[in-house]
Amino acid sequence: MTANTSSASVFNTLSEYSNISTFVMPSAEVLLAGGTVLSCQRYCEEGYQAKHSLELSGFDCKQVVENYTVAMPLRFARTRVQDPEFGVPFLTGSAIAEAKVDKSDLISTTRTPSLESILLKENSVVVTRSGTIGNVRFITEDIAGCAGTDDLIRVEARSSDFSIEYFYAFSLSTLGKALITKDTYGGVIDHIEPDHLDRVSLPVLPQKLRDEITRLVKEASTLRVRANALLAEAEGELKETCRLPELSQLKADNLIPTESEATVFSWSFNKRLKMNGQFGTLRIDAAYHSPTASALAKHILDNGGTTLGDVLTNIRRSSLRQRYYVDEPSQGVPIIGGKQLMQLRPSEVKYLSRVLTRNIKSEQISKGWILVACGGTIGRTLLVHRNYEEWCASEHVMRLVPNTGKVFPGYLYAFISSPYGQLQIQPMIHGSVIQQIRDFEFEPIAICIPPDKGESIHNKVVEAFDARADARIAEDKAIELFMTAIREGKEKTESSWGRDY
Repeated sequence: MTANTSSASVFNTLSEYSNISTFVMPSAEVLLAGGTVLSCQRYCEEGYQAKHSLELSGFDCKQVVENYTVAMPLRFARTRVQDPEFGVPFLTGSAIAEAKVDKSDLISTTRTPSLESILLKENSVVVTRSGTIGNVRFITEDIAGCAGTDDLIRVEARSSDFSIEYFYAFSLSTLGKALITKDTYGGVIDHIEPDHLDRVSLPVLPQKLRDEITRLVKEASTLRVRANALLAEAEGELKETCRLPELSQLKADNLIPTESEATVFSWSFNKRLKMNGQFGTLRIDAAYHSPTASALAKHILDNGGTTLGDVLTNIRRSSLRQRYYVDEPSQGVPIIGGKQLMQLRPSEVKYLSRVLTRNIKSEQISKGWILVACGGTIGRTLLVHRNYEEWCASEHVMRLVPNTGKVFPGYLYAFISSPYGQLQIQPMIHGSVIQQIRDFEFEPIAICIPPDKGESIHNKVVEAFDARADARIAEDKAIELFMTAIREGKEKTESSWGRDY
């Protein structure tokens, strides 16, 4: 067989499989894979190199199906509803990658067939099976009970000997993901099926090591639940401290009654088009003049609030236009876009060359900044705290630099990420194919500042992001323990963790 290979594998491999373009493949290997795919590339990709890495480690292996239940619900029709009383939060494959899951998308509890079969169970793992495949999420108590798309494969442990936490750490590892995605099929959209996951080989590591990996994943899960609870508390405190009304109770005096589902309203030309002559603010599209957003801004400003521009020292986006990427992380600076701001573990991260990227120092992000997606999916918000310090961000991410003499960064994050900040951001959006919002359009957003400048809420937000960072450390340690055992092999691992399996 002959195939093109791009770079040396990250796995330990037999010499004939390492960074080669011509190799010998036993026919039995092809038959074991189903006997229907004769593409050379399939048998020299990372999945097969990972398989041989497992063989070299010396550990016994079991198929996933021997210790775990793997299932996928049937495809089902989705009837959206607005009222939480009649709906359940619905999570897509991309939603499960987010650190704090948005539960605003609801599907009907009465019109969804076999609803019980699609609800996510606590202490299980879901694996994406279409599009971006192989992404995993540990289902914690705060998202258990939500409905999940049929593009999520559900995995549950059958016994405590091989815990679901152990499977989760395996799935997150480079080796595990390569094995899970090894049998990918499809032309335009990639897919895997539950039976592909059933056949994946799972190494049997010493019991003490498996227990330690389980403990670390449980610790990470507990910390993430705590982080989301703290952020919810911060949002509640913000609403109470600033005496903000429910958005549904905001009274707009310019609404025109109509039987259609459209919102119909009128605005005075003098009030709206002459209030600000700055470039880009003279707009006649209806969404820009949202009566609800205008009523909220008026409420805040009439009750002692100010504007975002008054509490920031700088608002800017990236000036990078030409990018030079490197494959070796040590030679580059990671760069993220709006998509990664909300992710638990940022995927598809690229690295800018330190040498070839002009003014790269000025592009790096600093602690205490607020990042807001300003292109694509607008409004995703993140506080820079023990996560992206000294990273770079694309031109689709706006940097808001707070004036710490006027407002605490954590409070600013809490306000912008809350419904009260998001409601005011949405009218600023413009563009057809790729939506955008510009730097000066953040300035007029109304914001209320508590007497303590938001210190109390800031402390809760920082505690939450500390918990997220600690969770990531615990999870990374679990993954590293797993990968170290595979690299060092059975004999050396047993000398550290014992021979009890």
